[in-house]
Amino acid sequence: MRTIRLLGALVLATSACSAPTGAADCTPGFTCTTLHVPVDRQRQDGPSLDLAVIAADNVDAPRGVLLLLTGGPGQPGVPLLPSLKRNVHPDVLREYRLVMLDQRGTGPDGINCPSLQETVGGSDFLTPPPTAVDECAQRIGAGLGYYGAPDTVDDIEQLRQSLKVDKLTLDGTSYGSFTAAQYGLKYPDHVQSLVLDSVVPHKGFDPMGVDLMAATGPTLKAACRQDPTCTTDPVADLAWLVQHGVSGTT
Repeated sequence: MRTIRLLGALVLATSACSAPTGAADCTPGFTCTTLHVPVDRQRQDGPSLDLAVIAADNVDAPRGVLLLLTGGPGQPGVPLLPSLKRNVHPDVLREYRLVMLDQRGTGPDGINCPSLQETVGGSDFLTPPPTAVDECAQRIGAGLGYYGAPDTVDDIEQLRQSLKVDKLTLDGTSYGSFTAAQYGLKYPDHVQSLVLDSVVPHKGFDPMGVDLMAATGPTLKAACRQDPTCTTDPVADLAWLVQHGVSGTT
């Protein structure tokens, strides 16, 4: 159970966004602020978190706010804004006010468990040793149960209120699609539209991705047949790499 709770922690109040911070380091055309949220919303006077927020300066965008939600769980939002912005069509940037945030537990001030992170890196499949999980749980302490999707959903609602808009357009990628859908389920009256990319289902989800792994072989062979330079068996090649402990890309 502790492992499950910790994985939830790596997912991903009532005060408004703070005054702009770090303006010199903020992406041109955007304003960087923080969202002050309670760790436990049942204890407004208890421990709190400052979540980094970056918002485009076109506050009067005709289609309102577009909130981009990253995945993971564990990806920050603000540091990814410059690269993501380059992949967004100019019409979208003109029609919407683009906003991103570091969901609780992410970013430079997020959860930091070196021994756990060293054992699994960015893998979705490796299982950390129990000792690393226990150490991380001790680091997080009493706030361990307050880093899941439901907490992030309420942070998003607080962000909406601080932006002083009635509805949000949410674009969630990978695990961000789960968070976006959860927000839509809890606050349907405040959703203008949802864009769900690489959807994480709400039911029947296998975290080990067995169905995806089963499709890998036929997909690799089909891609190989389309490429004249592919002259070997890609499945056998991949198996050899795994058996010989080769990791990474070539």
